Amino acid sequence: MTEPPTATETPTAPEPSAVTGPPAVTVPLAGTEPLARLARDVAALAECWEDRPLLSRGLGSFDDVFSLSRMESVLASAPLVSSFVRLMRDGDQPDPGRAARPRERGGPRAEQLVDPAKLARELRGGTTILLEEVQTCCPEVAALARGVEDATGYATYSAAFLTPPGARGAAPHYDLASVFIRQLHGSKRWQVGRPVEPWPKEPWNNRKVPLDGRVEYLLEEGDCLYLPRGYVHVGEATGAASLHLSIALKPVTWEQVLVRRIAELAAREPALRQALPLGFHRAPDGAMASLMASRAELVREHLGEPPCERAWKTVRDGHAPPRRTPPGELAADLRDALEEGGRES
Repeated sequence: MTEPPTATETPTAPEPSAVTGPPAVTVPLAGTEPLARLARDVAALAECWEDRPLLSRGLGSFDDVFSLSRMESVLASAPLVSSFVRLMRDGDQPDPGRAARPRERGGPRAEQLVDPAKLARELRGGTTILLEEVQTCCPEVAALARGVEDATGYATYSAAFLTPPGARGAAPHYDLASVFIRQLHGSKRWQVGRPVEPWPKEPWNNRKVPLDGRVEYLLEEGDCLYLPRGYVHVGEATGAASLHLSIALKPVTWEQVLVRRIAELAAREPALRQALPLGFHRAPDGAMASLMASRAELVREHLGEPPCERAWKTVRDGHAPPRRTPPGELAADLRDALEEGGRES
């Protein structure tokens, strides 16, 4: 078994299969202070991006963003609908209804609410509590997420995992988004294996996946592990309860960019909207290949036509993360709307 690294470094797990393509572009990151809460060396993170994990130790307290006491407060005090919480135990996902109660004013379509007493019972029984939509519940996490989005260009989502001592929640799995695992309380031992395939498109869906090239990491309070999408991983709490916050970056791939560009071209180029010839399934392969090549050439010319920078700006603006409403701005908008409505009446 590989000894857990003791400083900021990358694991020795095998990397994804080499992917050929044009040379990488080094992008100077701006506004990296939020990223520094998740990675000690932001330059190293840029080098590891989408390629290999990065472990950062000793990042300091995270209590100003999220903590065990904040998790307890949200679960015990906030009126959460049951879909905000998931249960996991030894690779299984128990029915979340086990930790729910009816609403005060219910109905056939009313979603149940989280029952804190039932959650506590599940925890005592070894069940991991997964809190979804943390950015919705916690403005401080939302603020950090906005900073990460501004620095990286990627939209984010967050989830918190509270695991009892010695327990394991999810089975070995992979994610379709790159993720930061920030340890907030206790410790958790992670097994990390190389991806089944580079940058997978299909979700895990509870399939059995191997932990090939396994590397072990023990995350303690103040540590953070960056995992590129596709890396297989599984975590287990040690002798104390564990809480970690996952901040995932939703990928924007070249496939998405190019598909969108082709769709834009098809909107104004009839040749791409034309149907295949009648009886195409019996047509000579050579003739159909020539027709396909002519359309492919049309697409190639469009994608490379000048000015490419202007075309890229369209792509950038279409895929950049949406602007989030800062705290207080929504209230101000509502006040303005009320005032305008009063003047109109």
